[in-house]
Amino acid sequence: MSSGSMGSGTSMVESCDVTNCTYNRSNQCHAGAIKVAFVDGMAHCATYTPAGGAIGMGSTEAMGS
Repeated sequence: MSSGSMGSGTSMVESCDVTNCTYNRSNQCHAGAIKVAFVDGMAHCATYTPAGGAIGMGSTEAMGS
């Protein structure tokens, strides 16, 4: 995922490469908000939900900057 800074500690997701996520439509994230978790020094989208899966299952997909 790519993000652009909006200041004040918030960011906007500009694109998402995780095509099997419920919230991904044409490489654009349509989640109302996302949670980011850091695992082994890498950012991961904790909002990731596999298409057809239960909402908020978490992710092992790394986010790019």
